[in-house]
Amino acid sequence: MAARLEELTAEFNAYRAPVVPSPTFGLGSVPRGAFSRNPELTSETWSPDRLDGEMTFTAFHLGANGSAHGGSVSLLFDGVLGRLANEDGVWRRNAYLKIDFRSLTPLETPLRVEGFLVRSEGRKFWYGGRLWNGEILAAEADALFLTVPDGGY
Repeated sequence: MAARLEELTAEFNAYRAPVVPSPTFGLGSVPRGAFSRNPELTSETWSPDRLDGEMTFTAFHLGANGSAHGGSVSLLFDGVLGRLANEDGVWRRNAYLKIDFRSLTPLETPLRVEGFLVRSEGRKFWYGGRLWNGEILAAEADALFLTVPDGGY
């Protein structure tokens, strides 16, 4: 069975597409890194293992009950934790992102977002995040990022 898997891997590698950097990825000087759907952080404080920021969801992010759509909250965490995971210049890809929604996330209200390194082990980096509406926890995130081997996934 192992030999057959090696054969299939070699066969599929012939169709592997090269990794081409996005012309807009990581444009820190451009709001939302040039991705129009990403919620914009209006202020942020960085350290090597932590990001604290403020942001406001708008009508563009509308979900049910007049609150922010869960996909917008997830996108916020993916952006914040992804920026934190790649801040040192080493490419890391998201292996999983889990969001726990704790309360409705309001629109047109300043919110505080936190992203932080929980631990690392070899090429695995676990991150956490929280989204606050004042003293009310709106959502929590748990993510795993993997360091990308040279030249591939």
